[in-house]
Amino acid sequence: MPVQNSIDAIKSDKIASLAKKNQSLKAKADKVRGEKNMEKNYDFRKRLLEVHEKDVRNKERCVKDGEYIIPDAMVIGVCGSFTDVTETAVCDYIDYLQKSMCISARMEIGAENADITISLAKDAGVNLGEYASYKGFRIDTDDSGIKVYGFDERGIGQALYYMETLMNFEKAPVM
Repeated sequence: MPVQNSIDAIKSDKIASLAKKNQSLKAKADKVRGEKNMEKNYDFRKRLLEVHEKDVRNKERCVKDGEYIIPDAMVIGVCGSFTDVTETAVCDYIDYLQKSMCISARMEIGAENADITISLAKDAGVNLGEYASYKGFRIDTDDSGIKVYGFDERGIGQALYYMETLMNFEKAPVM
């Protein structure tokens, strides 16, 4: 029996040692997992303040028939009367193009032959039909570029936000 007792004692010591090692490894894994997933105080605010997601563009995406691809170093022409509402919306759109689509762009006042031309429908003589109301807009696209018409300046802003959404779906600067 003394041999059996010593074998049992050895087994018991081994089991205890393995259990201790297992517990130690679990604690290390939990610590590593916790450090990776742990967020420092108020780090969430950095994510909330990021307006446009970076590098959304899929560079391999080819242009389909009937689509207009927005070129790099493009010009956004703002025509007619406008205030800081339109200017803010255009600046936001330029920021989106730079951060999300990796396209440089600039705004020019009165540039009627720009890649994207923005104006109020009443200034351009365009009838918006059923969309001739608060925040109404129309976007026309052809081989020469994109024309954005807003019923009011908020309509221009809505049109530009809508264009951002469409480009995010396509993951490419196409309309």
